[in-house]
Amino acid sequence: MPGGYAFFERNEDRSLNEDDIRSRVPGTIRAIKERIPHGRRQGVIGLGYSNGAIMLSALLHREPALFAQVILLRPLTPYASPTYPPLRHVRVLVLEAEHDARRSPGDAQRQCEFLLAAGAKVTHRIIAAEHPLNRLDIEAIRPWLKG
Repeated sequence: MPGGYAFFERNEDRSLNEDDIRSRVPGTIRAIKERIPHGRRQGVIGLGYSNGAIMLSALLHREPALFAQVILLRPLTPYASPTYPPLRHVRVLVLEAEHDARRSPGDAQRQCEFLLAAGAKVTHRIIAAEHPLNRLDIEAIRPWLKG
């Protein structure tokens, strides 16, 4: 991504490069596991924003037992038709921005539908914001984490 950092490459038309995402998932999972003490791997909270939310969704798709709670801020689904493994043990908060020029209407809802189909406990909120993070995100995350 010119001028920025991304977990994966995009295609020339800016669509997601699913093959690149898949190729980066194992190394990212390994890196996360290396940073979590063995006895504390249960109850991990994953938080991803924008392309980080896309990558976190791919990690959840591949290694669902790693996460107990997941927060996806401005997500897209990482794959055209993901079939997630059972996610009944996972709570997910999806925060969509109402005025997000970088997402299409329905992107976050589509992600929610895939997660719900896998049994995840999904909370979907639409905040009055644009794509960048802001205080409304914190105001939505804080009570959700307590719940």
